[in-house]
Amino acid sequence: MSENKPTSIEEAIAWLDDRVVKSDTKDPLEKRLNVFWDDLQKELKETERGSAGNRKFIEKPFQKSLCKLLSNDGKNIAEGQAELKLREDMPTNFKKNIDILFKCDRKTIFLEIKTALTDNAFGGAFLESVLRREKNHEFWVVCLWHAGKGGIGRFKKLRELSEIRENVSGVVSFDPQYNEDVDSAKEFLRHIDGMGS
Repeated sequence: MSENKPTSIEEAIAWLDDRVVKSDTKDPLEKRLNVFWDDLQKELKETERGSAGNRKFIEKPFQKSLCKLLSNDGKNIAEGQAELKLREDMPTNFKKNIDILFKCDRKTIFLEIKTALTDNAFGGAFLESVLRREKNHEFWVVCLWHAGKGGIGRFKKLRELSEIRENVSGVVSFDPQYNEDVDSAKEFLRHIDGMGS
């Protein structure tokens, strides 16, 4: 299969099957990540087919499965807290590109579900301005579905951004394509729910 973003349910499931490594790991965080990918596959199977190129029908299952993963059985993220939140001062053309702004344990965790925010210089500048203005909060920039043209480049740019902004604790992707990023995903989960040392 090509590295382009899946545009059908069947393609997305095959895409996940091809990348997720099933193991008998005893690491509780890796187990949770495996459950997350399994949940995502189930959600995709239950999702109505969308038109080719339409990301929404794939992103909604991703959002639902991710919220379940981050909630850790509801211990850390309250019911309803995962609902869509939009900042009043956000430029109108970016409201459709920001899906969730989590606040967890007095830390602000920025979840960037869509890739459009980092697709161009203006999007990158907007993200930088948010990080500068909200300097009293700690950010994690979370990326999903970075397969496709330019995806790796965007991810690297966000990594670089995290190195120059002190209030960015890290950049993590839950995209199974980034197998080498499992450690970052585990670190993120430890951060929000206190698992591990």
